[in-house]
Order: sequence, then structure tokens, then C-alpha cells
Amino acid sequence: MLKLRRDAMDIKAKILEFAQEGVTRYEIFHKLRMPYTQIYRYLQFLKDIQLVEIEEAGGRQIYITTEKGRKWLSLYQQLKELEK
Repeated sequence: MLKLRRDAMDIKAKILEFAQEGVTRYEIFHKLRMPYTQIYRYLQFLKDIQLVEIEEAGGRQIYITTEKGRKWLSLYQQLKELEK
């Protein structure tokens, strides 16, 4: 089945995947090619439910996937495998 649009769960999973090694908002924006305001809302949501945390490095905010976020991502990937 061809999917032209990403759903919210796919976007959250991609952000958590990118943030495993630490990533800035700009890097996420560049990788996802989505409006900056949408990315900001996703990041705020993921932070609010403690799937990502923010660290300061060189005056920049770095988003990092938490342990809880890694668990969520693992479960999400397992569900995607079941869909195949």
C-alpha cells in the first residue's frame, strides 16, 4: 500500500529515532521537511510526556530521546512489523 502522507505516530517515531544521538530542532526540520511550527508542537508534546529531554550545548538546545522514549520507539517498531 502506497502511503503519501505521514501520520502523527510516524512523525513522532522519526523524531525519536533522530534524537537518539541528540539533534537540534533545525536538524529535525531539515530531515523531516515539515513546517517549523508543526515540528515545534511535536517536540513540545514529546517533551511533555517525557519521551525526549533537552540539553544545552554551546548555546543550542539538543533534543535527546529518553529511556522511556526508546521503549516507546521499540514498541512502535514492533507494531509496524506486525502490519507487514
